[in-house]
Amino acid sequence: VQFKTGCCDHEMGCRTNRDNGNGRTVRNLVDDLVRLMSSRLATDGTSQHTRGQLTTFTPEDLSELALEKADETLGRACATDGTLDTLVQ
Repeated sequence: VQFKTGCCDHEMGCRTNRDNGNGRTVRNLVDDLVRLMSSRLATDGTSQHTRGQLTTFTPEDLSELALEKADETLGRACATDGTLDTLVQ
């Protein structure tokens, strides 16, 4: 999974980040999913969780991660002079 925007108006000043390749990207995504799952389980009001709950990512975890990564990527690559910011105005 890679979020690439290509929405910079000019190549100069446009920052891209490959996170040192696909393996690192996948590891970072899984780490982020574990963080989101842990946060969800810690705040669900349940004191005991099943093995399945502790080892399963939900569609909501994946949606939350996608939103976070899209916000990070679009915020970085499409700064105030980017095409996306211009379209939103």
